[in-house]
Amino acid sequence: MWWRWYEKRRGGTRLDWIHTRNQSITPKWLKQLQRDLDQLLELRPLAYVLDEAWFLNRKYVLRGAVLIPRPETEELVQWVLERESHSVGLRVLDAGCGSGAIACSLGLERPRWKVSGMDIDPAALSVARQNVRRLKAPVRIYRADLHGGRWPAWDVLVCNPPYIGQGMDHTLSPGVAQYEPLVALLAPQADPLYYYLIIANQLRRTLSDSGQPSGGTGSRHNLTVLGDADRKSTNDSRISKVLYLEMPEGCAHSIQSQFQEWPTEVRADAQGIERMLRVEGVR
Repeated sequence: MWWRWYEKRRGGTRLDWIHTRNQSITPKWLKQLQRDLDQLLELRPLAYVLDEAWFLNRKYVLRGAVLIPRPETEELVQWVLERESHSVGLRVLDAGCGSGAIACSLGLERPRWKVSGMDIDPAALSVARQNVRRLKAPVRIYRADLHGGRWPAWDVLVCNPPYIGQGMDHTLSPGVAQYEPLVALLAPQADPLYYYLIIANQLRRTLSDSGQPSGGTGSRHNLTVLGDADRKSTNDSRISKVLYLEMPEGCAHSIQSQFQEWPTEVRADAQGIERMLRVEGVR
């Protein structure tokens, strides 16, 4: 935490600190340090104190309007990069993009993919677009709602939806519950499966429509897709859409069952928790 503070507030490196560590701190920086320590003592996460966070070796701006990127989400992105490395020209959508960390990471690591991000929150969209500009990421950001309306076209959907349901509040630390945006944490109707059901129905609708735009905006759990073309196997004419989803602890089986008509794969995170799900929707 000290090194992150020193780099952000003083603009220095660890080597700079070694060379100057015996110098007296100036009143200006002492006041800044005290203000920041006061916030930390109130359990405000350091990322919000500094308005920035690291994700896969890149620094992202935060403004308290978006979740702080987590290490397990880094693992999800790395899985996408590894598993889809053979594909060129994929249209990849980060649904509920928040800070844009997922979308920017994918776009910068795979510039030949067409990566986009979508979110409904204007404040989150502002942060995501700022990160796209700062990092010069080849990513487009759209305002769209997971509940309905038209989504950007996609072949691969990556999503870390709100999934804290009833009885799961104890998993939130006091700092998270107090400062992070609850709309990005808590599942609607306190149902951790809520958004997974929406995504499963979105996949069914996309495959049944064969990628053709559909009239209307769809119901709450049935979404339409704008300009979505078929992703076809090089060996046959199968239509294929792939999902990569982050999951809450202890819910892997329940979520996997929502996609039972398609091949699925569950992967554990570095802590051994079944945290990630890959679904290959094929028609």
